[in-house]
Order: sequence, then C-alpha cells, then structure tokens
Amino acid sequence: MDKHANGFEKTAVISQCYKKQFGKLTIFIFILNGSARMILSLFGMKPAKESELYHSEEELKMLIKESHQGGEISSTELEHINKVFIYDELVVKDCMISRDNMTMINSKSSQQEAIQFVKNGYYTRYPVYQDDKTNVIGYIHAKDLLKDNIQDITELIHEIIYVKETDAIQNVLDKMKKQRAHIAIVHNEDGQLAGMITMEDILENIVGNIEDEHDR
Repeated sequence: MDKHANGFEKTAVISQCYKKQFGKLTIFIFILNGSARMILSLFGMKPAKESELYHSEEELKMLIKESHQGGEISSTELEHINKVFIYDELVVKDCMISRDNMTMINSKSSQQEAIQFVKNGYYTRYPVYQDDKTNVIGYIHAKDLLKDNIQDITELIHEIIYVKETDAIQNVLDKMKKQRAHIAIVHNEDGQLAGMITMEDILENIVGNIEDEHDR
C-alpha cells in the first residue's frame, strides 16, 4: 500500500471494501452450512455423523477443493476461504504492526503539526505518546483534528484498548467490536510496548490486501 496516501480520504473506501469482501464470504459460508447435506450427497460424500446438522471442517475443505477444481470457485475465492479456516489459529503477533514500524503523534504537537503529519500518513487513527514513545496515552482520529477552537490536541485523545501478543485474533476482534474500537496497543509478556494492531490489519489477514484508488 502507498504509505503516503491522504489519511483523511481513505476511511470510507476501506469501509466499503470490508462490507463487500465480508458480504461475499458470509453469504458463501451460510450457503455451505445450510445446504451441506444436499451438496455432499451430490459429491457422493456422507457427513461425519448422520445426526449432525453441520459438516466437519475436513468435509468443507474437500467440498471447496472439488468446487475449485470444477471451476465453481475462483482461485481468489479459494484463497479467501482458506484464510477463514486458519482464522481461529491466528494470534495478535501474526497480524500486528511492530513497535519499530508504528506511526505515532507526539502529545506536544500543535494542531497544525498534527494535521500535516496525518496528511502525509496512511492511517485514520494514530496512537499518541507522551514524553517517550513507549508511553502511549491514547489515540487521535484524523477527522477530529479538523475541529475548530482546539487549544491542545490532548483534548482529542480517545481511550485505547490493550492486548497481548499471544491473544487470539478472534478474541481481539470480538473485544474491538464490543468496545467499538478500531485500534489497540500490543504488549509483550513483560508488559512492554510491542506494537499496535488495527481492525484493518486483522481483516487484511483474512480477506487479503485491500486497495483503493491511492494504491493504483
């Protein structure tokens, strides 16, 4: 991705990409679950147990492989579906942005300095540090910097959630949804800053790279 794309212009585009990509996956998996018995029988396969409503993961993988070989599923769709299977095995460390690659705003920056910083960046939410980059005190949303009568950018700081490197991605995503958060700070086993993770980082590990007009 172009790391110098305008941070203010990307939110809506990325959001639409999420809805489009996940809409396809949700519909596809729903159809598989709802019609599993019928489709498996057409392939001459039997569910693991006749009393079970849902098929096993191995049955799904076999069905998807057959569908791909038969031309019903494209290579891109196959790649996305296979990522869904490993979703419950992912941990934060697999998806996070390392501490060395984090882009943060100094709490002492002026409003104009922060605006210029965001314009030259990629993200829509930025961690804010105080005195030392290991001391993250929250985050700022890029659009909030456009507000009038801001005396100090610390007025714009939102609380940020904290997770561990070893936390399961599924649990972190659930936590983000419950708290309506799109960004989290990652700590290692010693409680030290290890990096950060965003909703986009998680989704791109499932549906692949999400591009918009700035990335072409």
